[in-house]
Order: sequence, then structure tokens, then C-alpha cells
Amino acid sequence: MKSGDELLKRGKLDATLDSDKRYAYFDERLGVTVRLEIDGNESKSTVEDLFNSLLVTVSLNYVDSEDEGSNPLRQTPQTAFGPIPGPATPSPIPEGSEQFSKSQGVFVSTTLFEGSEKSLTKGEVNWVCNWIVNVDAVRVRMNFSKPSAALTSTITLRDKQNESKSVESTVNCKNTEDDDDIIDDWDSIDLLEGVSPLLRLPSSRLTQTYQNDDIPSHNIPEKTLKRSCRIVIPISSAFSVRMRAVNIPSLLHRPEDDKPHLVLGLELENCIRNNFMVTDVGIRMKEASIADDNDELIGRRHELTQSDLPAQLQAGEQHNLIYIIVFKQKEVQPVVDKSRQSKEFNRPRRFNVRINVLAHTENGSVFDMKWNSFIDISNALVEDWKKYNNTTDTVTARPTSMNTNSSKHMSGPVAGNRRFTLTNLQHASEMAAATSRQQQQISEESDSESTDSTTSNLGSVVSSKENVLVSVSVLKPTKSIKLAQRSPSIFSPQINTPAKESADLIKTFDIFPVELFLFNKSTLARRFVVAFPNHNQINSRNQSMSFEERLLDDIPNPNCDAGIIPLENFVRFGPLQPGSCQSVNVNFLALREGVHTIDQLELYDPDTGFSSRLKNVSTVVVK
Repeated sequence: MKSGDELLKRGKLDATLDSDKRYAYFDERLGVTVRLEIDGNESKSTVEDLFNSLLVTVSLNYVDSEDEGSNPLRQTPQTAFGPIPGPATPSPIPEGSEQFSKSQGVFVSTTLFEGSEKSLTKGEVNWVCNWIVNVDAVRVRMNFSKPSAALTSTITLRDKQNESKSVESTVNCKNTEDDDDIIDDWDSIDLLEGVSPLLRLPSSRLTQTYQNDDIPSHNIPEKTLKRSCRIVIPISSAFSVRMRAVNIPSLLHRPEDDKPHLVLGLELENCIRNNFMVTDVGIRMKEASIADDNDELIGRRHELTQSDLPAQLQAGEQHNLIYIIVFKQKEVQPVVDKSRQSKEFNRPRRFNVRINVLAHTENGSVFDMKWNSFIDISNALVEDWKKYNNTTDTVTARPTSMNTNSSKHMSGPVAGNRRFTLTNLQHASEMAAATSRQQQQISEESDSESTDSTTSNLGSVVSSKENVLVSVSVLKPTKSIKLAQRSPSIFSPQINTPAKESADLIKTFDIFPVELFLFNKSTLARRFVVAFPNHNQINSRNQSMSFEERLLDDIPNPNCDAGIIPLENFVRFGPLQPGSCQSVNVNFLALREGVHTIDQLELYDPDTGFSSRLKNVSTVVVK
């Protein structure tokens, strides 16, 4: 009868994924089946003793796919019958170096098997031991262009008998000897018991003292025996999540609500070919501060999207949800000091946002996705900069679109985006010379009339000097909130699921896209930011108030008279190469029946400071 270590050395170790998957996704729960085959001639009792003595773990690392084939440290350990030989030569990459750290990849987690999903069966030839370990492919920060998931399955065997003997030999007993005798016996204590051979050191340079072997050699436990194998599969993102700040006072305000609140639009997009069933989505916010007593704010789903979950997302489809974050009075606490400069007053108020999405596929794969980001609540509405600083130098250092009277009516930028927030746009404009900016800031107004509500087109040259062609078209509605239909992705305009009944008409609470088309006729690569000012949503009393003042104001939000409002704003174009064009759809929400006008459109180039405004862009009829 062979011992347990010999059976493990001669066993065949293998690991597979559920359904023989060839790829994985972030935040997916991967089921790893660890399989060990033992010689069938062994008795059942011997195999059961070995089976109960094994410790199974699965480690997850993210590695670079480009270096996977050429790296000597990426070779899969031997899993055939027979003992695993040690390395003949040391690793060519020195440990601790930058190249060695890169070859090891990014460590994620180590999962220990603690469940009941294990089995021991007798096959046609050999004994088969199976363990199923569930590993969560958590998303971590990495610098790999093409990451792969490396799953290393390890089986560990320890000698229980030797372990028990070593434990008994180290039991503390009361010693009645004198302190001098104890000090004299310190040279016979082995602090590295079981780790390295007994080390004998002389107690003096003159004489060699005699040291007794107080610990028998048979009580020293043997080295731990391990077997391992590895699976490397590509990994990518299955979902794309975008968070936007929306402003719909007439729909989101309740008369009984006297607390300030913020509205977030959450967009979920399916980036893979498989269909997803989204069962739950949660949003939590907490202010990014050094104080630990900040209360966590939980977002609640609005009634418009309350019945949207669970929702099925097919390949390339997008689902929009609206959440409300209600602030407590102590959470919104800045006191307005009008004597400060504009930069000091408009200091960002950052809130950490945690988004949890629970979904599963048709084959049973579970996705527990988590995103951590931040949002600056001061950018939810553009503030009136002229109110807090009237110096000539500061005013001229900003784009024209930021200094006009209509700038305070504009909706805020995409929440959580550092690059294109109002502060960054202002900083980019201040870096350019004031003289060159004054020459480049040319604003031309272009009026047009739309033929009908569904095919209204606008084609006009914004500036002959800048050589930019802008076209705006109102398309057919893609989603009705009443019918709870899905809308297409902004980045996939070819995916369209129009309403079956009266698809050509825009009805109340329908979401319809407005297509923006830009053509770069200049000789330089350009980037643009397009915004729709929605000044109908703010009355004259709130025009001179900042966003934080509105949150602190106890007076309810004003009634909204706007018939249509944009669900997203500050849309980014480019970079557009010379002679190239780009088309992007912006979703609008129809609120009231009647004839409504998209009265203004702001076009801004953050690189050059060029700014232009179009009036009477298009007319929309809501029935």
C-alpha cells in the first residue's frame, strides 16, 4: 500500500471551467472543476484518507496576453503521472525586478474550497476526485492592453501524524528551574523548527560549547507537498455602464419632499453576444471626506423606471434607469461666501458612487458587477460665473459660451467624467492666450425651419472661418416609458427597436433621438463639445442661484414648463481628422403635448476656444 504523498505525486491533476469556456468576463463567477485521478488498484479506504486530507485552493491572477506565450514563468506545471521534478536551473528573471513583477501579473484573490461540491468516484480505470471552486473575477486596476485570467489550481497534502507530534512537542509546561539555568539553555532552542535544519552556532570565540539535541528528528514535520496546474483564458468587460446627471424637476419633485435631491441617469449596455437578464441595480453614495461619520445615501429608482427590472438585454442593447438621491440637510452644508473668488467658491463636492449590478446569462453564469466612481455635484448645473467675479481679466479668459446670460441655463456635463467637466473646460480655455482666443471665438447664429416632427433636418455651416458643418435631425422614437421598451445604444445607432404602434409619432413620455452630424472641413484635427441649453426648466428666481444654493433652499423646485428635455448633455465629438465626420444620437424625453422647439445649440472646441451658438435648431411635435 502506497502512502498519501506517493499517491499524490503519481496522480494526474487537471482543471477545467464550466461548459469548457474559452473566454471569461469581469465580475463573472467562474466555476473551476479540479480533477485528480489516482491509480485504480489502490483500496477505497486509502483513497478516501487521501481525499479527506487534501486542501484545494484556486488563485486568480491577471496577466498580459501578449507575454503569455514567450514568458518562461508562464509554463504550466507538469500534470502527468509521476513526481514533479524541481527546476534544473534558476529562473532567468531575477526576483524583485520590474520584469519579474510584470511576469507574475496582477494578483486578485485566492479561493479556498470550503463547500460540499466534491465527489470521489471509481472510473473505468482510476479513482476520480472532483472539487468545484467558485471564483469571482473581480475587476481590478491594471495596465494590460489584452488581459487574460490565469487560474492556478493547487492541491496541498500535509502529514497529520507528524503535525500532531510536532504540536505535542511544543506544548508549554511550567518550569521551576532558576533563571540562570534557563539562560544557559537558550543555546539549545531551535526557533526554526520544521523550517530549516538545526543550526549550530558557537557561543564563544574561544571554546566550542556542547549543544544537546532536545528535539528528536522524527518529530520534525515533512515539507508540504503541493501539486498545481493552471488555466489561462482571455477576459474582457461584459457590461458598459455610464452615469449621467439629468434634470427633470416637473417629474422628479414631489410636493411632500422638502429635502434636496439629485437625479442620476444610469445606462447599461450589453457589450457581448450573449443575452443578459439584469435582476437588480443599486446605487450608493458617500461624500469623499476624511470624516468617517458621513452617512451613506441610497438611491431609489424612479416610478418611470420602477417596473423596468428585471430586464433582458440582447447583444448590443442598452437600458436606461433613473435614480433619485435624496440628501440630508447636514450632507449639503456649504455656506455661500460671496467675498471669495469664483474658483474657491466652486470647489468640487465629490461623492463616491458605488454601482452594483446583478445579472445572469442563459447558461446560468452569474455576474455580480461593481463599479466605484465619483460625482461632482457642483457640475450638475452650470453656475453663473459673472455673479461671483466681475474682473475683466477673468471674464475674458473664459469662452464666450460660458459668459453669456444663457450659460446659467445649461444642463450639466456627464457626471463622473474628469476630463470634460466644466472646471477642466475652463482650465483649458485659460491656458490659451487671451488675444488668440478673441480672434478665434466667432459666433454665428443660423435659423432654420423643420418640415415635420420626425424628419426635421438642419444643415448649416456654423463658421466659414472654422470650416465646420453641423446638421441636426429628429429621428423616430425608440422607447416609450409607458410601454417599458428598450432604447438602442448611443454608440450603436444601427440597433433600433421602435414602438410598433404609431412609430412615426412622438407621444408623451416617449424617448426620441436627435442625431447630431459634424463634418470637419478644416485642415486640423478638431474636438468639439455640443450642449443643449434647457433654460425652460429654470424660472427667473433660480437663475441667479448656484446649484448648492438650490440644494440648501427649502422652497420646492419650480414647475417645469418645458415640453421636451435632453436626457444627456455635453456630447463629445472627435477627435475629427481633416475631411472626416461623426454622427451621435442624443436622447430627448417628451413631457407635454404640443409644438416644441429646440431653441439653442452650443458648439465649443476646448482646444482652440472656438465657440458658436445655433438658434431655432429644430421643431418637434408631441401628440
